[in-house]
Amino acid sequence: RADPDLPGPDTVVRLSPALKATTVPCLLGDYIVERRGFTHPALRVPLVFIGDVAVAELLESVSYPTVARNLVQAWTPLVPAESGFEILCQLWAAGVLCSGGSG
Repeated sequence: RADPDLPGPDTVVRLSPALKATTVPCLLGDYIVERRGFTHPALRVPLVFIGDVAVAELLESVSYPTVARNLVQAWTPLVPAESGFEILCQLWAAGVLCSGGSG
């Protein structure tokens, strides 16, 4: 892995204890709809989507703690593996995911 601040494939990850689930109004097309999102002290606004991927679907599809590679693999029905690792790194950098210890 090129950046030592990012998780490697064998890093055990978990959801940050500071992460809170919430309902967020979102603009989808011409409509305002409620979607599941997350707040975190490091985020300026609630996190609902990364690109066009619903973050709740990703984060709530897995039991934690888990190994990073298993998390990305569990996400493959929703996003390609390359995108999954990029999303994992974005969530890690935002503090949404953090080290889960040794297992």
